[in-house]
Amino acid sequence: MRFPTIASGVAYLLPLLGWWLVLLNLVSPFPKPFSALISFAGISLLLLHGLELLVFNRRLQSSNRRWLDRLLVLVMGIFYLQVVLRRPMVPASVLNKA
Repeated sequence: MRFPTIASGVAYLLPLLGWWLVLLNLVSPFPKPFSALISFAGISLLLLHGLELLVFNRRLQSSNRRWLDRLLVLVMGIFYLQVVLRRPMVPASVLNKA
């Protein structure tokens, strides 16, 4: 069993911190220049993670936890996608039987 290092823990915290700032900005907007910048960063992050979902769609379909993996890629981005790519692919015939 491989234990996560401090660097991988920080890698998971950074996207969560970013989404927390975007949500906080929606609830209680920051002062004028920062509000627009944080909103732009949130929209850009959402579009980028959506693009990751499109590019790696086939790999995500071969997962046993399709929707959970998609949600985590949408939130965490490439950091979680690295976890998905390390897993062995499950053949489609096995997934269709379930």
